[in-house]
Amino acid sequence: MKNCLKFLLVVGILGLFGVNLGYGADNLFEKTSSRFFGQLAIAAVAPNGKYVAEASKFGGKQLMKIQIQAQVETKGKTTTVLDTENGLLFQNMEDMEHYKSIKCMWSPYKMTFVLPYSNTEFEKQIDEIKKRTDVAVDTKRKIITSEVQAHIRERIRAVTFSLDGQYLASAGWFDRDALLQIEKDKTGKEVYVKPEYTPQDVPVKIWGVNVSKQRIFLSKVLRGQKDDVSYLAFSADGKRLASFGGKTIVWDVESGNIISEKDTTVKACSMDLSPDGKILAVGEMNGKSIYIYSADTGEELKVLTEFDKKDINSIAFSPDGKFLASAGQLKKDKIIIIWNTSDWSSTMTEVWHKKNIVALSFSPDNKYLVSGDEKNNICIWDVGSGKPLEIFEKDVVGSFDSQIQFLKGGEIMYYDGKNIEIKRLKCKSVSKE
Repeated sequence: MKNCLKFLLVVGILGLFGVNLGYGADNLFEKTSSRFFGQLAIAAVAPNGKYVAEASKFGGKQLMKIQIQAQVETKGKTTTVLDTENGLLFQNMEDMEHYKSIKCMWSPYKMTFVLPYSNTEFEKQIDEIKKRTDVAVDTKRKIITSEVQAHIRERIRAVTFSLDGQYLASAGWFDRDALLQIEKDKTGKEVYVKPEYTPQDVPVKIWGVNVSKQRIFLSKVLRGQKDDVSYLAFSADGKRLASFGGKTIVWDVESGNIISEKDTTVKACSMDLSPDGKILAVGEMNGKSIYIYSADTGEELKVLTEFDKKDINSIAFSPDGKFLASAGQLKKDKIIIIWNTSDWSSTMTEVWHKKNIVALSFSPDNKYLVSGDEKNNICIWDVGSGKPLEIFEKDVVGSFDSQIQFLKGGEIMYYDGKNIEIKRLKCKSVSKE
């Protein structure tokens, strides 16, 4: 009996290890933190460095409960919408009628708003905040958290803040196993079956940030993507949002209208929108090209083909829009290519990273570039020469589960999901101006 239990324990551990490996891919949104089973799918840290949004990797099955009305906040105005009691917006009346017609179990995917309160205005209020039921307070880590069950059937794979930190966008992959209809078999026992119904689109959701109440609220649902959405990017002024899900769409954030859209056969591995919102760059998966589109019309403007291997894992525009940095999954040389957007000429960095690069970001003055690889090593580069200036290895970094951002004053910032901490590292090689 003991040998049997040992065997089952070993099999279970190997099974968990196998599933964890299955989620360990090269893209940042599949780069799990070291939490058990990789519960954190991806996180976004606000550009001001004051709060974080975490997205869960797994949904939790529960019986769906329905209420007809809910209030959605939009710039001070409220709108009555169809909703579940858990804060999930239905896509249309067809969805609502379908869910009302059956008894079902569902697997909502949540987002968690994380607000460190140490040395903030909330520290003196923490005893009162702890009495609330809509937030949780961790006094050991000194953080306030609030959860929202953000998507009905989409595994959240894209989360990004606007530059001013007032908005958060989320989207994901349609999970066909997330909803189970409850029926009775011939013996009267309840069983679970997959319903035939499939929603008509994959929603992109925009959330407002209410710091005073330490939470996020649903502001708008954008409809138009018909396929899994893995990438989102705001323009610098927050007026435009780009999404990729089988086609590229650029949205007007205020109205929710589509500015441009383009069907494409390109499978994306990365995406970024230029600061002025005019150019959309898409890095190819299982290819070696970067596609440049007009955000106004959707027209393909240019195809960049300097890479000699597959998967463009990360791309990033400089704050002034004059440069585009890109990094691919290269089997030999882990290099970065920096493109001049005026003529698309290129400069290659020296070789330093030994693992695939999954994060890129420019400094505010456009002079430096930070890169992070899948093993949590970070390098600072000089944009002009392409030479590495400073290296932070994983024992210093910990784990970065968000895009790495440059801050003024020679610091880089990222979210360490393992320790639930917004980290800042001072860069000695970077000008403090």
